[in-house]
Amino acid sequence: MKTTADQDSILYNLINQSVLKTFIRGGIYKGERPLDSTNEDIVISSTAISEGTLQAGVANVNVYIPKIYQNIGGKMQTIKDTARVAEVLAVAGEVLHEAYGSYYSLWTSRQGDYDEPDIKQTRLHFRIEFRLSNTN
Repeated sequence: MKTTADQDSILYNLINQSVLKTFIRGGIYKGERPLDSTNEDIVISSTAISEGTLQAGVANVNVYIPKIYQNIGGKMQTIKDTARVAEVLAVAGEVLHEAYGSYYSLWTSRQGDYDEPDIKQTRLHFRIEFRLSNTN
């Protein structure tokens, strides 16, 4: 039987062997990122996987993009770095769009971006659907 750990490893290897690894300005992590990280990090976490010969699973890939400082009305404030978000979305979207291996297929089923004001970052979220063959 395949597990959520298998899904995490598949995504980690996919990202680690792609242009996305060198494009982001931080690390790639399974489960969680280092406390107080201010880098452009990728965090991979699986949420569910079914049992059986053909398994279905769900994982999340989150990419954190630091906000930029801008003088607005005479006050320095943080705002979404829309240019960098667009660049990362283009590269990550291409890598995570869909992939196939000897016993799995995966694809992005949803994408969104969210404000993370407490850490002054924008989180790009990719929901990844898996189909795994448990016959190996």
